[in-house]
Amino acid sequence: MDETPVKKKRGPKPGTERAKHGGQALVRLYGRGHMAEMGRRGGEITHEKYGADYYGRIGGRGGRITSAKYGPEYYSRIGKAGAAQRVRNAQLRRMNERKNSKKERSA
Repeated sequence: MDETPVKKKRGPKPGTERAKHGGQALVRLYGRGHMAEMGRRGGEITHEKYGADYYGRIGGRGGRITSAKYGPEYYSRIGKAGAAQRVRNAQLRRMNERKNSKKERSA
């Protein structure tokens, strides 16, 4: 029987804080620009390998799966939540504009 030694897994133990934040450690090590470049390269290679319509196909597949899993009520709920957030953002923007205009008038 061949007794080859089992290689120990590299990196932090799964489930630990270090393992959960591995991506952050890579950003600290290599910088945001490097990570962005890796993402850009990955997108280019995927585009070359599978073509431009690939993203449409996988997006449609994900949409069908999500629809089957959660039903139309899910889309209704997230649509309402998004609309409510846009309303809150508009209200906050108006409040800030009023505050700024008052400051400008008093200055």
